[in-house]
This record gives sequence, C-alpha cells and structure tokens, in this order.
Amino acid sequence: MPQGAWLASKGIPPGGRLGAVAQEIWRLIKYGLVGLSNVVVSLIALNLFFFFVHPTSPLTLVIGSSIGYLAGDVNSYWWNRGFTFGLPRASWGSFFRFGVVSLAAMALNAGVVWGFSDLLLHSFLPAWLQTNLSQISATLSGSLGYVVCRLWVFKTTGTM
Repeated sequence: MPQGAWLASKGIPPGGRLGAVAQEIWRLIKYGLVGLSNVVVSLIALNLFFFFVHPTSPLTLVIGSSIGYLAGDVNSYWWNRGFTFGLPRASWGSFFRFGVVSLAAMALNAGVVWGFSDLLLHSFLPAWLQTNLSQISATLSGSLGYVVCRLWVFKTTGTM
C-alpha cells in the first residue's frame, strides 16, 4: 500500500505538514525494520564463515566481519530501495551511491574490528561471541546511514 493511502486510511491527510511528518516517521520505522533484518542477515553470514574458519587472528576477524557486513548491505539495498524509500526499480545511480556509502561504512567497521581485535582475541568470552558483539555494535551506526540514504542514495526529485 502506498504511504499516502496508508496515511489516509488512518485519518491523516497525505498532504500538508502533519502528513509529511507522519510519512517521514513511517519511513524511519521501515528503515529500522530493514536495519534489524540486516543484523540478522549479517550475523548469519558471519557465523557461517566462522563455522568453516576459526577466528584466530585479526585478519580472520576482519574478513568474517566484512563478509557479514556485505551480506547485510545486499539485504539493505534490496529492501530500502523498494520498501523504505519506495523506488520502483534499481538504478545505476542509486546502486553506485549506495556502494560508496557501504564501502566507507565497511572500512570503518573493519577498522573498529581490527582496533579491538587484541581485546576480542584475548578475552574470556568465546571468539564467536566477541565478534558477534562487535558486529552488532558496528551495525548501530544506522542513524547516520538513514540520513545519507534519505538525502543522497535514494533521493528522488522533490524529496526534503
């Protein structure tokens, strides 16, 4: 159901300031739902990697984390493009912009994992649990991601 129709069904006129605020809140909620699914997808990919490769060095932690991050990004692009931001089809422009943002975020995530790898590898917690906690904490940067996606990646004419 299009966002305007959904708002109208709830008694909120789709035009005007209240309608625009309600649409933005609904879009933010959908972005959060996609973000939760990204965490699940990335944790599944991460743990599948660690099922086959035991994390014993900073490099294996970064590789596993990056694989999980990439899996979450594929999920994120697919669902945010259509479900959250309502674009009917993928475009090379949005795909490229999303790739730029994702590579920057993945590099930042890899830096965080690498920076904490000594702590993670020498902790009393099992390595798989440490890396999962690291992956979840790196995923919490989604607030900034929403703003970038809304204003640049999935920008349509006339938005904001």
